[in-house]
Amino acid sequence: VQFLVDPDGRVLDVRIVSSIGQRTVDEACLNTLRNQNFGPPPQEVIDTYGNIFGINFLFPPHRL
Repeated sequence: VQFLVDPDGRVLDVRIVSSIGQRTVDEACLNTLRNQNFGPPPQEVIDTYGNIFGINFLFPPHRL
């Protein structure tokens, strides 16, 4: 999941970069980040990486 924050740390946009193919899981990951406010990112982070961040949600293999 990739997300964009404004200078105050509010999440402005969220998108799936890579899916495991389960729509409900994708939506849960997106909903986790939507409308969040992480507070202002440190300036050195913005200077180095910009204001687009990524999170890898890792799920163990599911066995029935």
